[in-house]
Formats: sequence, structure tokens, C-alpha cells
Amino acid sequence: MEEHRMKILVVHVTQDDLQCMSTRSDGQMLTLQLTHYIRFKQMIMTANFHGMGNLPVKLQFIYCGSDQFVKHFDVSEGQQLRDEQKSDKLLIIITVDSTQMKFALA
Repeated sequence: MEEHRMKILVVHVTQDDLQCMSTRSDGQMLTLQLTHYIRFKQMIMTANFHGMGNLPVKLQFIYCGSDQFVKHFDVSEGQQLRDEQKSDKLLIIITVDSTQMKFALA
């Protein structure tokens, strides 16, 4: 995490313990391979992330941001799949169901 120069807001490790996703206060997101400490992807977002979750079956990460959007990313490509705008309430919790195919926001 030494590449982050600002406050880290969210850190998420995949269930297989091979990758770590982290976001910092200015919206930068890094994907790191934990076995060799290699940076895979780096993306700059316009919003701060408040929550993060992953759907291993679909190979997706889901983020809740301060801009009231939920962003879906493909893990293997590191590309954003879609945005969903949510209510004006702060979204900070992402829960994945037991099948690891669906998620809920709170």
C-alpha cells in the first residue's frame, strides 16, 4: 500500500487471497497481486469510495461512491462494466449473498 500517498478508504482482499483492491481519498484505485506485490491496474475515479464488495462467481467488484453511484468492474480486465445511480442516501455497506452471485446495498 506504499503507492498510496493519501488516506486509504477501503481495502478488499479476494477470497483466494491472490489480489487486493484498495481505494484512497482522491478516488485512486489499485489492484495488487499479493503473492508477488505487483500492481495490476490503476484507475482514477471522480468520487471517493465508501464500500467495496466482490462477486467471485461473476469476477466482478462493486463499489459505492460519494457521488451516489454504484460502479461495477470486471476483475480480470479492470474495466468498468456499468454505473447505477442510487438514492441520495450515503451507501456504505455491500453484502454478497451465499451463492456469491447477488449483492445488496445499505
